[in-house]
Amino acid sequence: LFLVGLSYAGIFCLVLLVILPVAMAWRGRYSQNRQVIYQPIGGKLSLIVAITAAFCVIFHEFLLNLL
Repeated sequence: LFLVGLSYAGIFCLVLLVILPVAMAWRGRYSQNRQVIYQPIGGKLSLIVAITAAFCVIFHEFLLNLL
């Protein structure tokens, strides 16, 4: 039971550490058109890869918990 709770806590941390920062960066860059001094290499592609990887990990964890 502890390990199942730990996996759900990991999913929550994934949301906090990956999905929310990517969403904030996307909104700041492309919705609000904010001009910043420093912008990492990659642009939209790196944000899409990060969010896709995060959702793949979450989907994988849910599949493991169902089996």
